[in-house]
Amino acid sequence: MDASGTPAQHVDVTALLAGQPAGVLWSSTSQLQSNVVALPAGGTVAEHVEDALDVLLVVVAGGGRLTSSRPGGASSSEDVSAPAVCLLPAGTRRSLLAGPAGMVVVTAHRARPPFMPGRR
Repeated sequence: MDASGTPAQHVDVTALLAGQPAGVLWSSTSQLQSNVVALPAGGTVAEHVEDALDVLLVVVAGGGRLTSSRPGGASSSEDVSAPAVCLLPAGTRRSLLAGPAGMVVVTAHRARPPFMPGRR
């Protein structure tokens, strides 16, 4: 358990893959937002950006191509395969393309504060 009394969570990725071979297989909603995502061969995660938070991306199975760019910087593409750890600083645009064996990644970042619409 952590200091708040929340029990530790153990995620069996192999069991998750047996039940659903693609998509978001698991997510947490604690102080650390984390996801287990499986992409089939050729599957993609469209380009997106987390403006306010650093993101840790861990390739736990398979591999593919990570394309990323920083504001005002050039785009770079690199092949990543398990096991790999990628730190994506806040503001990094990124996308994924799974290779022939597919790709399973874990992402983690601090939980976002609740959305508060601004006044106009």
